[in-house]
Amino acid sequence: MDRFFFLFLGVLSFLVGKSSLVATEEDSRKITICATVPKAGTNLIRKALMSISGESVRWFGMKPFKNADPENFFATSKQKIYITHLFPDMDVIKDLDPSKFAKVLMIRDPRDVMVSFAYHLASKKMWPFGKLPDKAQFLNLPWDGQLREALLFPPLSPKDTFPFAAEWMQDPTILVIRFEDLVGSKGGGSDIVQRQTLFALANHIGCPLPWERIDEIASQLFGGTGTFRSGQIGDYLKSYSPENEALYDELLGQYTEALGY
Repeated sequence: MDRFFFLFLGVLSFLVGKSSLVATEEDSRKITICATVPKAGTNLIRKALMSISGESVRWFGMKPFKNADPENFFATSKQKIYITHLFPDMDVIKDLDPSKFAKVLMIRDPRDVMVSFAYHLASKKMWPFGKLPDKAQFLNLPWDGQLREALLFPPLSPKDTFPFAAEWMQDPTILVIRFEDLVGSKGGGSDIVQRQTLFALANHIGCPLPWERIDEIASQLFGGTGTFRSGQIGDYLKSYSPENEALYDELLGQYTEALGY
């Protein structure tokens, strides 16, 4: 009987030790914060983060820190992955200690971002960050008029995140994920680049995965999110009239190059 008792204690000790090791590894993982350009695939990368980690991804909105230190704001929670839009109040995230935080930036061709934003407004979906001067009038406009109003939209709109995204891209500790690299062939991109992007994302957030699991995630990533419309690269090519193209160049043209497009 003593022999079985000590065997039981040995097994119990092994299981407790293994559990403690897993907990220690989990606790030592960096907190991931993903900041996105709105309409650049926020739900796409959120889906990728959830699939890679097997965890929830918590959204945090405008002015979450109040008078609190941003680092302490995140340290007080057991949550490991957060996501937000890169509006001005969120720029402080960039300066968080990279030894404690894995930062990710999600971007997209700004010309496509503004097209997606115009469709979002035209679909009557909520945009909680700002208001059209006259929404009823906007909805009665033809497409060219709606895109023009989207380009001229008062703060806050996706275009207000472009300067911050350009700055974030200069920080080598921040992983930049492009919409075009994450959609795969179903969105007009490359399946090989999609797999490589998912692999890099998994490693960056401390959740490395074998290629077999990367393939599974890639095969289920495209579509199926709440704001999904078409998910295609280069939508802008058939969306801008000459007048709107000129307006875009005047207002936002500098960010096409600054974001690497």
